[in-house]
Amino acid sequence: MSFWEIVLLGVALSMDACAISICRGVVHSGLPIRRQMAAPILFGVFQGVMPLLGFFAGSLFRSLFVKYSGYVVCVILVLIGGKMLFDVFRDKGGYEQEEGGKGGWLLVMQAFATSVDAFGVGIGFSAINVGAGYAAVHFNVFTASGIIALLTFACCTLALLLGRIFGARFKRHAQAAGGVVLILLGVKALF
Repeated sequence: MSFWEIVLLGVALSMDACAISICRGVVHSGLPIRRQMAAPILFGVFQGVMPLLGFFAGSLFRSLFVKYSGYVVCVILVLIGGKMLFDVFRDKGGYEQEEGGKGGWLLVMQAFATSVDAFGVGIGFSAINVGAGYAAVHFNVFTASGIIALLTFACCTLALLLGRIFGARFKRHAQAAGGVVLILLGVKALF
């Protein structure tokens, strides 16, 4: 793959994480930016590691991945989006306090859910590079994964900042829209 193909792939892979970053910026707009930066960092790490795992898993998990990945992603995102909507209609006023204990697990689940497709890309990398030499394959896969991770971090940081701007102005409506976006992303994962 060429550098520009990897860049396009990285931007495409980061879009789900960007949507969640916007939602996190909206919901947690009152938190200091340094605490919110955990999301773009974790999304970047997951998006960079999952293609490597997919590459090394190769054909071993290909059939399981194709069969169940959409369901796993759907359940996680629909539950998170549903909780956001529930909080809006219950008039809880957001869940900024969740950034503590259970908020960390929520962020890890979001990072995992948005990076499952990157695992599939890694499986695709293994299929593309079957005939290549061992050293060349590993260099290309590590380089591609690093580029994907950096692009995801950059795109999610920008998305988080946009979410903070809208969240400060339109808190309840933006949180409801964010919940709907997550549910739609979850449903999209089924197809």
